[in-house]
Amino acid sequence: METKKLFNEIQKIDLQKMTNAAHVQFIQNVCARVESENALQANKQIKNAAKKLVEALKEERRCLSLSRKSLTTDNIREFDHERDSLFIGFKGAVRNFQKISVPEMKQAAIELYQRIKEFGIKPRSISTTKQRSSVSSLKIAKQISPCMSPGSDCDPT
Repeated sequence: METKKLFNEIQKIDLQKMTNAAHVQFIQNVCARVESENALQANKQIKNAAKKLVEALKEERRCLSLSRKSLTTDNIREFDHERDSLFIGFKGAVRNFQKISVPEMKQAAIELYQRIKEFGIKPRSISTTKQRSSVSSLKIAKQISPCMSPGSDCDPT
């Protein structure tokens, strides 16, 4: 009777929209529920199926833990730090070029520094994806970069 009531409460389970972790939790709850039902445990076929489900759950947990960590996960923090350090150095160099005596280079540095500020790129404070999109949006850097080299006539076209 209680199982029928529970069945009626569950309208639809959409496994396509369920995350891996949610699926593991769902199967874990099913296993616990089957184990707690004495009427189900009395049936030999259901008991055998429940044992197989518990074994499948163990394997699914193992796969879930592997999917959360790849071989490159350990390197991500190191690469993030390196990227942040390079960007901080780049930003500092652009800031210092604003003090240079060559008017074209100074103006290019002022404009580039303004773009950096407009995009709000702040190392160590935003996600890698958002940072990448902000950095790639700095198309002005391609136009101004020729002006940053000594002896340039500052004509980026």
